[in-house]
Amino acid sequence: MNLREGRIGVREGISIAAIAMCTSGLFAFDTKNTCACGSAAYITLPAGGIIAIVFFIIVIAAMRRSGAKNLSELILSAFGGTIGAAVTLVLMLCLLAAAYSPLSGFIQAMHGLFFDGIGYGKLAMYVLPTVRFVAWLGVETIGRTAKCFALLLLTVLAVSILTASSEFETYRLYPFPGSNIGLLTRQAFSQSGAFLPALLSLLITCTGLQGTHHAKKAGVIAALISAAVCAAAQLAVSLAFTYTELGDLFMPLFRINNLKSLETHLLRMDKLAHIAWLTGGMLTGSFYIYSASLLFSQVFGVHDIRPVLSSNVLLVGLLIIIDFEGIMRFLPDPRAANAEYGFIFIAVPTVLAAFIGAVSAKKRRKYS
Repeated sequence: MNLREGRIGVREGISIAAIAMCTSGLFAFDTKNTCACGSAAYITLPAGGIIAIVFFIIVIAAMRRSGAKNLSELILSAFGGTIGAAVTLVLMLCLLAAAYSPLSGFIQAMHGLFFDGIGYGKLAMYVLPTVRFVAWLGVETIGRTAKCFALLLLTVLAVSILTASSEFETYRLYPFPGSNIGLLTRQAFSQSGAFLPALLSLLITCTGLQGTHHAKKAGVIAALISAAVCAAAQLAVSLAFTYTELGDLFMPLFRINNLKSLETHLLRMDKLAHIAWLTGGMLTGSFYIYSASLLFSQVFGVHDIRPVLSSNVLLVGLLIIIDFEGIMRFLPDPRAANAEYGFIFIAVPTVLAAFIGAVSAKKRRKYS
């Protein structure tokens, strides 16, 4: 078998999960929905992180009860082959959508800010082969690369916020969210989708993480760190732009360093920050595409992950090119739809598998 699982430790698991969660929480969320009644992301994103942790702990507990070593075993024990295959395809598509959203967003942002004279296709051909190469090498390479970049990405984010702090104004936080608790609750559940794909990927790669115990530790710590980082960064964005401006901005964190014209090379953080965040986006895409391919291979009995992985990278690339060519302009924005409803397609089948798997394990023990 050639599934490229390898072995990584808790720190590598924390690093790649935290990078993936922060990438989705800071760059792939829907600003129009989030800022409909005021800036609320610095509240709803941490709440979404807590919701995702509860989901994660429930599924991990069910896996331990049923004796499943990874998510694919839980799905097969809960649903069997036919329904399990359908659930697998749904989860695989969710992970590919989670990879597509930040990658297409980064390519669009880089095109608009730096490479206006270069076609989207050429930029995609720079990003996607790198994503495929990292994913091709497997979870061990992804995890160890993420461990090397995690501190750098956190530092770049902190410096970016600090260099723009002189432009922050508290009046931009008005109106304070809270007048519509129902809307905030719905947004919190929607934005749990920023955390769920990374936690789902940890459930899939449990073997590489050397068991569910290490996967649980990595997932909970990564989610807590990411929730705190996302809250701080979104608060900074809310202090820099009013909620009406945020509703019209694409990836507002990309613009936080352009608030003030600083002529010195030392203080021009924008290009350095954008390249660093693009690196985080490519690592995120590699992690999700690898996890989707691994889940498919485990459930369908494919012994070599490489053809599945190559097909999934090609599928994500085709979606990006189709999007940029304007073919999907008459359809709803796929990134916004994924940010709004993606959590449902991950949480519902996975929690259902956890419940059925736990009940089945209890019955087997009772009659054994």
